[in-house]
Amino acid sequence: MTSLTKEEAEIGHIDHSELLEDSEVDQSAIGGRDISDLPPNYYRSWRFAGSTIAFAIGAAAAIAIQPMLAGAIQIINADIGPSPDSVWIVLSYTLCQGTSFPILGRFSDLYGRRWLFVCTFALAWVGAIVASRAKSVNVLIGAIAMLGFGSGAAILGTGIPAELVPNNKRFLMFGAIVSGLGPWIAISPGLGRTLCVSTGQGWRWIFYLSAILFFITDVLVFLCYFPPEFKRLHKSETKTYIIKHFDYVGMIAYCGGTALIILGLSWGGQRYPWKSAAVITTLVLGGVLLVALYLWGKFKPSLDRAKSRSNRPLEKLYNPSHPCFDLRILTNWNWLMLTISSCVGSMIFFALNIVWVEQLAILFRLSPSKSGWGACTMTGGTVLGWAVSAVVLTVWPKVSIKYQLIASTIVITTFIGAEASADGSNLASGIIFSLLGGFGIGYLETICIAAAPLHLNAKNLGVASGLQFSLRTVLSGIASAIFVTILNNQVKSNVPSRIISAAVKSGLSESSAIDLAQALMLGKTDAVESIPGITPSIIAAAGKAARKGYFKSFQVVYYVSIAFGALAIFSACLFKDELLAKHLTPEIARRMRHAEGTKAGTEKKTQGGLDPSSVPENDP
Repeated sequence: MTSLTKEEAEIGHIDHSELLEDSEVDQSAIGGRDISDLPPNYYRSWRFAGSTIAFAIGAAAAIAIQPMLAGAIQIINADIGPSPDSVWIVLSYTLCQGTSFPILGRFSDLYGRRWLFVCTFALAWVGAIVASRAKSVNVLIGAIAMLGFGSGAAILGTGIPAELVPNNKRFLMFGAIVSGLGPWIAISPGLGRTLCVSTGQGWRWIFYLSAILFFITDVLVFLCYFPPEFKRLHKSETKTYIIKHFDYVGMIAYCGGTALIILGLSWGGQRYPWKSAAVITTLVLGGVLLVALYLWGKFKPSLDRAKSRSNRPLEKLYNPSHPCFDLRILTNWNWLMLTISSCVGSMIFFALNIVWVEQLAILFRLSPSKSGWGACTMTGGTVLGWAVSAVVLTVWPKVSIKYQLIASTIVITTFIGAEASADGSNLASGIIFSLLGGFGIGYLETICIAAAPLHLNAKNLGVASGLQFSLRTVLSGIASAIFVTILNNQVKSNVPSRIISAAVKSGLSESSAIDLAQALMLGKTDAVESIPGITPSIIAAAGKAARKGYFKSFQVVYYVSIAFGALAIFSACLFKDELLAKHLTPEIARRMRHAEGTKAGTEKKTQGGLDPSSVPENDP
């Protein structure tokens, strides 16, 4: 995390020679220049197939559980609560998952991935089992925290296994993993609600199914997944040396900062007012920690200074030569543009999933169960986008990826923005728009998540993916807070005034109209009948006016989403196709051990594998 010179900071031309030295990596850990350097039937081996299936199952379990939980909070709280801490049911999952990404990504780069994935998947299914038997909200929150941290490995597992295939096939690998159990992900919003109301164990089935999926994933990873182990990644360094020289200060600053920001955003407007000391203090402390991380990365003692000035007591005591992540990753132009686009797609997806469900319930007057199934259109479209993009990007590699990236951002902006026309009378068009918007998000994610790490050295794949996923989580929290706050403010501004105006025009006195507006806003339908002068025609007029007010409120939210979409389009336009094109080669970054024919191919691999000079010279 040393400071950059002016030349180093030049966009797209950063010399990271000290990070590109691959003499530490054993040649047997590197895949090769193409598949001919691999053992016969390598990609048909049961271990490679089993690893792919494992990560597909894990991804489905991790992605699906969040929308399932979101629709079950009230039911859970009514069953084992009530508790004022019920907001933590989803928050603990998001918080622990968001902070797990950089930790798991970096540690997997340094120590090897196999046992880290085995242990974190075990943590996930144990957490799911404990959650399934929880008898209090506090126990459930603790179990979901375990589940959230463990599921971080599953999300990372959508991108990291791509190191085992040729660079120009990474899109296909990502698509195979995320869409392998695509139908499960697509129906998760509706399935969660149905499990709650249609099964004997109710909401506990959400965790039963998660435990089953994560357990299967863990077993398959244990049996099949054998990426390069520590001794092949570090020929001269020991685990003790890395433990001693790891940047714990940077890790604590980043994880603490992101955790506090996620916490503050989740509290604001829900548990505490935005102006409260709890929210402001939490957000400020989170920001201070992230600023401190930057300053620490710029001014912390470097290994070279420690060697040349070894008389400094501080540098003798603590000299982190292995950073949590190198801040110069953020100066890699294409990685940054792809990450911005990916973050915007994630922000729109998670934030508008919340809004779309409410819109279905309020404007289209669907039941909670039908609203959940209606929300499957956006997740279903995303899964379809993953699958189609993986095929298109692999089968037609000569089609400009930049233009496909721009097209996907335009599709997102156009059709999510078009949801502003869903006034309650046109459910079909609303469903089509959400489906197409989700498709654009899925297409965008395939490009961004699979291509971004290609611009970095293979030994930094885990931290590059972890940082991207972590930023997605934080920014999605920001977007959700923005959209929900805007919606709540617009509802308070639009709905009561329209109800009062419509009721008065229908013959109700102003005082009774105010009482009617208050009753409808609080959901106290029983109190409506006792309002003096109320009639069925007045109730109908007030209901119509309320829906009109909600429609105008939802419109503002979708108009704001257009601004986010414009940011994605802008970053896509700044993406440099030529920088990615030179990395879309048949080269294979890493090679899995114990696949069929490994022993026979060892000698060949030693001679034919990648040498340090073949690694991109302009990235960390």
